[in-house]
Amino acid sequence: MLSSFLFFARRTSLARPVAGLVVGLSTALVSPALVLAQAAAEPVAEEPVAAAYGPAVYAPETSYSVGSVVRAADGNLYRAVKDVKAADPATSDGSTWRLERVDESLTLDVPGRFPTIADAWTFLADAKITTAASVTIQLAPERYALKAPLRLDRADSGRIVLDGGRQPDRCTLVFSGSNGIEVHEGGGLTIQGLTVKVVNAADRECIGIVVGHGAKARLERVNVEGFWAGVVAEDGGRIEAEQCKVETTSRRSHAGGFKALRNATMRLVRCKATNGKRENNHSFGFLAATGGDLSCESCEASGWHHGFSGCSCGSVWLTNCSSEGNMSGLMAFLGGTATVSDCQFVRNESWAVNSA
Repeated sequence: MLSSFLFFARRTSLARPVAGLVVGLSTALVSPALVLAQAAAEPVAEEPVAAAYGPAVYAPETSYSVGSVVRAADGNLYRAVKDVKAADPATSDGSTWRLERVDESLTLDVPGRFPTIADAWTFLADAKITTAASVTIQLAPERYALKAPLRLDRADSGRIVLDGGRQPDRCTLVFSGSNGIEVHEGGGLTIQGLTVKVVNAADRECIGIVVGHGAKARLERVNVEGFWAGVVAEDGGRIEAEQCKVETTSRRSHAGGFKALRNATMRLVRCKATNGKRENNHSFGFLAATGGDLSCESCEASGWHHGFSGCSCGSVWLTNCSSEGNMSGLMAFLGGTATVSDCQFVRNESWAVNSA
């Protein structure tokens, strides 16, 4: 009632006096009944309500300047990278529009809408992905040559999926003398149904998939081949993996399959690590070190100096795992620990289980 009174008084004081209302220094009060009666007798025209704030819906007949933001038919926001007209953002390959914000889940096909993985990666690089949405980069079953690592360091990247399909051996990402996929700085990623491979890396300590600095990643049906280290979580990173395989022939010291280092965490189910060049020094199939925590269920290690290992305050937790054809089946040393349940350590050359 008070707000109605103030509004009415403000409008009428600029027009003409109302009976009972003294304008100026008077302290006279106006009866609420009088105010209501006057309002009923002289309705005040309503001002038009402003349209709800938000980017305009894309219209093909409209010309857009560089930097314009529109909402496309797929429900997502896009920003123009140049002056453009009659170019649908929802089908853009990145040459006219880039993703600005993802409100509705979408799939980016490679090849198809984008010729390369790098093009799709760049297209969504600056986009905010809202909590209700996700972006899937769907790869056709092909061999993809990449000139540099795929790097992800964004807080919302846990809603990005890199999907190669149901058969990982039919979709291969080949890197030349470099790391493969890097996830850092609190990001996250799901990788599924593909093979990550390196060439020209015989003398380099290249890593297939590395997750660090508090970042997270989930791997499903992923093969990693040829790298010095296959899958590494470090510096507080976290990896969950299921049905993944690492194979290496690296001759460099401390080669490894799966490593949890420097307070990182790994949770592995039905994963396998194989080394074809055991003459390398101190190689590890599954390793937790420097405070790392590694849990393995139904995992297999073969061809390593140490099939499973916990060292330097690292902890390994093994359930229904097997270690065969290694120098040692299980090694715990330098303050590392191992907790074992229903595991097999057979045909290892020096010892099945050792601690120092």
